[in-house]
Amino acid sequence: MEPLLRLPVSALRLRVKGGALLLGLAVAACASPQAYAPATPPSETDSRTLVHQVIDLALARRFDQLCALGTPQCTNVLLSTGTDTVPSDPPTIVAVTTVPNKETSPGTWTPGGILFSLCGLDGKGAPYHSQLLVSENPSGTGLMAMEPVFWGGLTVGSGSGSPVAEPKPSDLGSVWASCPE
Repeated sequence: MEPLLRLPVSALRLRVKGGALLLGLAVAACASPQAYAPATPPSETDSRTLVHQVIDLALARRFDQLCALGTPQCTNVLLSTGTDTVPSDPPTIVAVTTVPNKETSPGTWTPGGILFSLCGLDGKGAPYHSQLLVSENPSGTGLMAMEPVFWGGLTVGSGSGSPVAEPKPSDLGSVWASCPE
């Protein structure tokens, strides 16, 4: 049977070498994929700016804008916490900690960020201790707050999934001493 296309031997060698080179590059790319890692935690200054924005929106009862700064669960957290419990005064920031990203299994990460420990009195006069984690939004659109309903008493890791860091008030010792009981 006659081949459909005849190439000069020198052209065939060049094409095979070029094809081998491309095949080698493709295999190398598959063999050593660039591992995903979440963005590094944001700066404390940028994180504080977002926390103050969260506080201002909550005190102004602008809940749609507040939840736009958080996770998709914000509305559910707000409904379960209650809008009648929104504090009338800003919280006290008792601690700020940088939480590094943590690889939980190969290619699976729990994002880090800047963790704010907050306390105060809610709208019904009940004390709360909570945490708010500021991290890069996975969609790459800036910073986000987990969870912006800061008066709800949530701590990082109190929801589903693996905790990033879960210090309790007792772990922070005298730092919480300035908080209402």
